[in-house]
Amino acid sequence: MTVGVCCVFIFIGSNVYKNTPLNLAGMAIERFVAVCYPLHHARICTVPNTKILIGIIWLVGAVPGVVDLLVLLALRPLSFFTTGRTCFH
Repeated sequence: MTVGVCCVFIFIGSNVYKNTPLNLAGMAIERFVAVCYPLHHARICTVPNTKILIGIIWLVGAVPGVVDLLVLLALRPLSFFTTGRTCFH
C-alpha cells in the first residue's frame, strides 16, 4: 500500500476514534437540556444547531491529524508518498 493511501486511512480512523467521546458529550448535553429545560428544548436543540455541533466536533477532532499531516509533508519529500510500505500508525 502506498504511503499516501495509508495516511488517508490513518487520518480517517484517528478522527473517528477521537470524535467518539465528543459525540457522547454532545448527546449528554442534549439530554441535559431535555430534562432540565423541557420547555426550551425544541428551540435550543434544532436540526441546524445539531449540524453546527457535529461540524465543530469533527473540526476539533481533525486538528491533531491535520497538524501531523503538515509535519509529515514538511519533513518528507513528495516522492515518499508514492512508495509502498506496510501501513501502521
